[in-house]
Parts: sequence; C-alpha cells; structure tokens
Amino acid sequence: MMQQYHTIKQEHPDKLVFFRLGDFYEMFYDDAVLGSRELEITLTSRNSDSQGRRIPMCGVPHHSVNTYLARLIKKGHKVAICEQMEEPAAAKGIVRREVARIVTPGMVLDEGVLNSRENNYIGCLVEETPSVGASFLDLSTGHFALVEFSGEGAWSHIRQELARFCPQELILPETEQDRIVSQVPDNIRAGSTPTPVSDWSFRGDYSRRVLLEHFKVASLEGFGLKGQSAAVSAAGALLHYIKQTQKSPLSHVTEIHLMQPAGDLKLD
Repeated sequence: MMQQYHTIKQEHPDKLVFFRLGDFYEMFYDDAVLGSRELEITLTSRNSDSQGRRIPMCGVPHHSVNTYLARLIKKGHKVAICEQMEEPAAAKGIVRREVARIVTPGMVLDEGVLNSRENNYIGCLVEETPSVGASFLDLSTGHFALVEFSGEGAWSHIRQELARFCPQELILPETEQDRIVSQVPDNIRAGSTPTPVSDWSFRGDYSRRVLLEHFKVASLEGFGLKGQSAAVSAAGALLHYIKQTQKSPLSHVTEIHLMQPAGDLKLD
C-alpha cells in the first residue's frame, strides 16, 4: 500500500496527497507534518519503513473533508484527492487508488469550500512581445474572460484586469514565471498562488487546437479572437491545465468573452 502511495506522490510532488483509507483521508511523511501543523490535528505514526523509521501520519474524516480543504486552500496549498476506485471486499490484493481530482485555490467546486458571495477565478498570463494576454475562468459558474493588450502600456492594462478579477491562482509559463510574476502587483501576488506549467502548452497552434476542440468549432473568429494570439495562448493553456488536473470535460464552459477596452468607462 505504501508503494502505491509513493507512486502517486511522485506524480504530485508539489501537492498534499489525501490518500483514502476507509473512512479517512490520510497524509504521510512530510505531508503529514505539514498537514498536522496547518490543520492543527494530531500527528501520529504507523509501521516502520524499510529503514526502520516510523512513518509520520495524520488524517481527516472523509465526511468532513471540505472543512479541512477550505482551510488548506485559504493558505495557498494544493491538494490531490486520491480515492479508492473499487470496493475493498471485491478487490484482489491492494485496493486500486487514483487521484480523482486536484483542489487548488483557483480550482474549487465544492460548495462547502467556496464563498457563495464571491467569484473564484483562476487566471493565466502570457507575454508574446509586443502583446500580453490574460484569461480568467470561474470554474463554479463557467464564466471565461479573455483580454489582450499591446504596446508600452500593455502591462499597465493587464494589472487593471488582475485587480478586477483578483485570481486566486495564476497559471504561468514555466521558464517565464519569475519575470511575469514581477509584473503582478504586490497585493494580487499576495493573494494568488503561482502555478508554473510547461511552455509547450502555451504554443499558439496547441492552444488554438485546445479551444477549437473544446468549443467544437472550426474557427475562433466567432468569438472575436482573430489576431488575438496572446489571448488565445492564455486561454488554451488555462483550459489544458484545468482539464489535465480535474479530469473533467468542463462541459459547462460554453462561451468565451473577449473584453474590449472600448466598452469600458474609465475613471481616474
């Protein structure tokens, strides 16, 4: 069983793994130490590992897991929920377990974790000189907004959009993460969890294909995205990341809203 856990943890090294054991979600090793501290629950240990060391362990009841998830998410942690995929009585040997979903500050769907009075956006930023593109998606409502600006004032306009949407998580190209984060205002940065994603998922041809396949269209022109390559890259990379981590088709995301600066009233 612990070999099974290690395999899953290696696939999600940057997340706390909630490993389903009967009526509890258990955490082990460093996850247990961190989880017990952040959740203020008892840290115990279980059988020794191959080197004779006791394995740190803590757990939370499955029926109240949302309460604990909400506390971890508010502190910026990411959690991989690992479920039992078969009934223990019917299993031959070790019960098969898989990560069923990943919960991060920007990817919350559980009513017990969400604040019903506020949107919960996950955002994505990409720079394709001279343009900067951004996308924002609220998974709970399906609202999907894009924006692109070019020229010297591009980042200034993007900062205004970040202040408008206040994303709880920001998806960023892996090799450009530090440089792009430096452009984000301090107050937004403090309330948003940065998540680096492989650069190839931001490639224009790939991002475009992700959007075409998701919306089942032959062209993106109907969404007003002709010539908006940076916005397309930001939108496609964001959809790619969410589909990979949520293992969901996102069928409720049915439209893209390209925001046009000319449609806004500017107040100093």
